[in-house]
Amino acid sequence: MVGDLECLAALAGSRGDHAHAARLLGAAGRQRREMGTPALAESRNHREQTLSGLREALGQEALERALAEGEAMTLEEAVDLALGYDGELPATT
Repeated sequence: MVGDLECLAALAGSRGDHAHAARLLGAAGRQRREMGTPALAESRNHREQTLSGLREALGQEALERALAEGEAMTLEEAVDLALGYDGELPATT
């Protein structure tokens, strides 16, 4: 699950949705810490590349703010963010 969040963050960043990407990375970081699951070297390198691009696009202050927003999310909230769910149930007919 954590790796999926990181992959989706990279995808969001490559599509120009930098704040969304940073929130997903923040959420993934929290989940890694809570699960005690360290990233493999390849995953760490990929994360660092993503962060570098986000830092360039957003600036350090905005990046830190978006990462903190992601780190404050529960896993359920992070999945909702990844899926684009905004908390509203779809209308039924």
